[in-house]
Amino acid sequence: MFHCFKILLSLFVCLNLCQAQETGCFKLNDQSDLQLETTIDFSRYNAFFVGEFHGVKGVPEVKLALIKYLNQTQGITDVFMEIGSGAAWLYNSYMETGDTSFISKPLLPYAQQQNSRDFWKALYAYNSGLTKKLHIHGIDFERIEFIKVLRLLKPMEKTVSWAIKNTISFIDTISLKNGPALYSEDFSEQNEIYEKVRTEMQANRQEFEYYYAEDFPVVAKMMFNENTYRNYDNRNRAMYHNLIAEMTSEGIKKFVLFAGMNHGNKNGLLTLSNRLKKNKVLRNHFAEMDMLCKDCYEGHLHFDYKGPNSFDKLILMPAIYDKYLNSACKYTMIATDTIEDSKVQHYSDYLILMKDQPDY
Repeated sequence: MFHCFKILLSLFVCLNLCQAQETGCFKLNDQSDLQLETTIDFSRYNAFFVGEFHGVKGVPEVKLALIKYLNQTQGITDVFMEIGSGAAWLYNSYMETGDTSFISKPLLPYAQQQNSRDFWKALYAYNSGLTKKLHIHGIDFERIEFIKVLRLLKPMEKTVSWAIKNTISFIDTISLKNGPALYSEDFSEQNEIYEKVRTEMQANRQEFEYYYAEDFPVVAKMMFNENTYRNYDNRNRAMYHNLIAEMTSEGIKKFVLFAGMNHGNKNGLLTLSNRLKKNKVLRNHFAEMDMLCKDCYEGHLHFDYKGPNSFDKLILMPAIYDKYLNSACKYTMIATDTIEDSKVQHYSDYLILMKDQPDY
C-alpha cells in the first residue's frame, strides 16, 4: 500500500514539474535587453506562428527576444512578417548596410513608432554579429514603398523604350506619403498607384525585364505579388501561397512568422495558421503562439484585456492572468495544455501574457 502511495506521489510530482517546465519568462538582462528564459523544448518545431498586436508598445521587444532565442537555440534565420516583398527588400537592405534611409521616407510598416524603429536598430546590431545572417520575408500585399524600391533599382544611364517611358516617368515623379496607409481610403489611393504600375508591367513585361536586368526578379516578385489589396478578403490564402513559394524557392526548413491574430487560430477555418498547420511538410512540426494583454494601449485606445477574439474578456482572460502570470517576469509564456479550457487549447499552443503597457 505504501509502495503504491509512493508511486502515485511520484507521478503527481512529475506531472506538476512537467507542467511547470512548460513555461517561459521574459526578463531584462544586465544590458536592459529583454530575453526569454524557458525550459520548453521547441526542438520538435520547424515553424512558429506568432500572433501579435500591431500597435501595443511592448510587442517589438517581445518579437526581438523571440527572434534571438529561436536563432540561438533553433538556428532559425528566416523571419516572415505581415509586410509586402518590397518592404522586406528595404528591411534586408537596411540589415546589410545600417543605412536608415532604406526604412524612412516613407516610413515602412513596423517602423512608424519609435519603439518599432528601436527594434530594427537592435535587430541590425544583433544581426551584425551573426555568421549566418537573418533574412526578412514579406508575404502581404505591397504598400506605397514599392515605388521607392523601383526608384532604387532604376538603372543608371540606360535608354528607356517608348513602350515603358510614361510608366518610368510616373514612378519617378509620383509623390510618396510619409508612411504606409492606415485607413481604407488611403489604401484605396495607394492601391490605384500600385495597380496602374502593375498593369503596365504585365502588358510590357519584356521591356521591363530588359530595363531592370539582373534586378528584375526583385521587381517581378513585388509587382506580380499573389497578394494584392484588391483581393483583400483572400489574404490568408495569398499569404500562405507566398510563404510556401518562398520556402520552396529558397530551401527554407525553419522559420518564425509574425502576423496579426486575425490570421491566427491553428484550428480556425481557412486561417493562415491552420493552412500552415495542415501543410504536409510542416504538419506535426508547427506551433502557434499568441499574445494576451492586460491593461494595455494600442495607439491611444486602452483595453482592459486584449487577445484572441474567441477568449472571453470578462471571464477567461482574467482567470488566465490571475492563475498564470508570473510577477517575477516582465512577460510570461505558458503552454496552453496546462490551461483547462478547450477554447485556449484549440486556438494555439502557447500564450504570451503582457500587462501594464504604457500609453504613447
